[in-house]
Amino acid sequence: TQLWPLADRLTNALVPGGILLAEVFTTDDPGYTTLRQSNTLEIEPNTFEAPPPIGLIHYFAPGELRRIFALLDVLEYDESRRADPQSADGFRAGAHLLARRPQTTMIG
Repeated sequence: TQLWPLADRLTNALVPGGILLAEVFTTDDPGYTTLRQSNTLEIEPNTFEAPPPIGLIHYFAPGELRRIFALLDVLEYDESRRADPQSADGFRAGAHLLARRPQTTMIG
């Protein structure tokens, strides 16, 4: 999967004490169900090749976002549904991560 190398690059790009904020869709999101039921190509688990302009979209499994940034100090982490009147289902589901690169620990 391409997520782990991307997470490593993002982690290494942070200065010691630097902050990362990530917001992603989770497999609880209605869009995930829609893509799984459609003819959209699933190129890796939970990763779909959607038509342009979207391109590749990955829906994170429970805890996945936190796991790929395990070398960072997590300040906040939440997985939840949020009301969205624009969504046909009335909600979207995602994960929120706020994390800091340790001041003294070598990463990578």
